[in-house]
Amino acid sequence: MKTHNNSRKKTPAKRIVVNDVITNESDVSNTLQLTLPKKTKRGRGVSKQQKKDNSAFSLRKQAKSKNYHYNHKNPWQRAAETDCVTLILFNEEKIPHQLNQTKLKEFLLFNYATEINNHHSVRDISEYSANGSPLKVTSPRGTEYSKDLDLGFCTIFSSRQVQQIPMVVSIDDAHEFWHTDEYENVIPGPENGLKEQEVFITKADIAKTKRENRDNPSRSQNPIMRIEGVSTKDAISANDYAHASKLFEALKTLEKTLFEWSHSIGHYAFGKLTQQEANMKAATNHSNTVIMFLEWITRELSKVLPGVKWRTKSQLIPFTQIGIEEEIEIVVDNVVFTCTINLQDPNQPLLVIRDYIFIYFKAALNPALRNDNEAESNDVDTPVAGAESDSDDESEESIDRFLMGDMYPHAQQRTTLFYNRDALKKDYELLNQEEFKVERDLSEQLRVWLKISK
Repeated sequence: MKTHNNSRKKTPAKRIVVNDVITNESDVSNTLQLTLPKKTKRGRGVSKQQKKDNSAFSLRKQAKSKNYHYNHKNPWQRAAETDCVTLILFNEEKIPHQLNQTKLKEFLLFNYATEINNHHSVRDISEYSANGSPLKVTSPRGTEYSKDLDLGFCTIFSSRQVQQIPMVVSIDDAHEFWHTDEYENVIPGPENGLKEQEVFITKADIAKTKRENRDNPSRSQNPIMRIEGVSTKDAISANDYAHASKLFEALKTLEKTLFEWSHSIGHYAFGKLTQQEANMKAATNHSNTVIMFLEWITRELSKVLPGVKWRTKSQLIPFTQIGIEEEIEIVVDNVVFTCTINLQDPNQPLLVIRDYIFIYFKAALNPALRNDNEAESNDVDTPVAGAESDSDDESEESIDRFLMGDMYPHAQQRTTLFYNRDALKKDYELLNQEEFKVERDLSEQLRVWLKISK
């Protein structure tokens, strides 16, 4: 009597080539978050588009359209970033006083060099503004890089070209914006242009909100910002609202730069409670992405800490909902991290900025880098000469010392990680005084020459 084996053989996942990298279909779908269409029988009733979607070529095409590129550390890092050199400087005034700057510098130099691709150290600041903000820096090889993003506590520099557009901080009383339908249909902003929020975020809050969002995935902020009497259909989007002022024409020329209603307290933390006018402002999608970087870090911190205090102060154009800049304070274990974000930023942020900030938070929360534990860290036993030591430990230590700069002559003088705004302000004033003196001397000589020539 024959017995039938009902167990089926597991068919291996289909191998697909995406950007010349062989991977599994399931891995690609999870990584790129692409919805793979269900395979249907070829024949009558199946459109050509469905046939294309079912093919491996379509998946590869979708991957290329998203501009992803394989990288051994971040497999689906954006292709535009793989060749982009980045540098970073920290503002000394914004570093929490609990941290030891010497230890913090060593920790960051090592981790940035080993964890971030195409990271270069800064040798010196080659150009800065009147308010002491660095604009250009040079690497140890002498290459000059321009400012990419200023976050208040740190400044990112890169090799890419970014758009520099002046911020709009006020609107004249006689401006036509005050009489447009977009302005009249949206709740007026505060007279002083200030919105402040403060909450304590825990792991339980995030988990609860995640369950709520699963049941109600779709949401819109447009109806929340409408005044009473305006229908939901006629609710105004943040992009239409901001561009009704006709003060952001330069942003219209940029690709994929839009205004959107941005939360001061993230929706990920408290869900429906954050859907209020007092918690909203109009900001560019790129500035909102930077805020989401900080929200992601807060989520990670809440997994291992009792909670994180999130405090925001949003500066808007008076009587409007258009944001100028937002100051975010993240308080963890009495350590305050302050970040300032330009809400009118026209440039898409590099994904590597999130890694820079995350490594900084890891360093700042390391007890070994605190000033309080400085004496304890100095009590480490020193190795005895001639004693046996593990070769692996020695090699790792030599690599660490090389990356820290201890094995290179005058390495600490050739590499900088912090800057002082007050010092740069004084240098800028002195430089301008010297230039003015030179111009005055030249003009005096010119007057003398003209008098003699007459």
